[in-house]
Amino acid sequence: MSTSVADFAFRGNRAERDVEETTPEVSHSMSGRWNQLSPFTRLLAFAGAVILAFAVAMGIGAVAALMVSGNVSWPIAETTRPDEPSTSGGQDKPAQHKQTDAGLAQQQYSGAKRGQAAPQDERATYVEKVRDIQADAVEAFLDSHKKLQRYDALTSGDVEKMQANQAALKGLADQASALSAPQKYRKHKDVFLSAIDELHQAVQLAYTLAADPISATGTDFEHYDHLVNEADASLQRSDEILGKDYKTIEGAKGVSISQ
Repeated sequence: MSTSVADFAFRGNRAERDVEETTPEVSHSMSGRWNQLSPFTRLLAFAGAVILAFAVAMGIGAVAALMVSGNVSWPIAETTRPDEPSTSGGQDKPAQHKQTDAGLAQQQYSGAKRGQAAPQDERATYVEKVRDIQADAVEAFLDSHKKLQRYDALTSGDVEKMQANQAALKGLADQASALSAPQKYRKHKDVFLSAIDELHQAVQLAYTLAADPISATGTDFEHYDHLVNEADASLQRSDEILGKDYKTIEGAKGVSISQ
């Protein structure tokens, strides 16, 4: 260790002499400051300079060795060919467009299938609603009709029930009018609507006759029988158009009373 320090001191003095000989133009102020430093301080400064130079030399050598071995490569600017997809976000966008197009195509295909099935569904729904309305209408009519057939023995309870029946048939006639009929059943709706309306008129007249028996006339009962016959014919015609055998008022006899 002492030999190294002495060696550094010798090299420091020699370097000092070389600097003074080769650079006579160095300012006297800097030379004076250097000379004012103690030998030990100058020795440390020179040692630090030597160590720094050694470290820089070692770093340059290591980089050179890595480059020779092929472990270090200079960065190459990335370029994208016009026909190649971008690696950032450009590649995702076409994929998203493809997915969107595929989804749209699927929706259109599904819509086309629904469009083909829709007419059948509409027809089935229409026929089911006709069945339900007709069943309720026939039931309400027959209940009032049976009560009117025993006109002379009607009770206040019978009259109230006949009033409820005519109100129910009014609602059923409104439902029949609001039906959305497919093209195939446009003519059927007219026939069916007439049948329900005639049933409503008959039940309404039956309630009027029961509620005010004093004002009832033979003509009123004849008109009632006419409405019943018309409703029966319309219901049968409705079943024929639909190809169904729904419940009708067939067999309902006319009302006969003693005047």
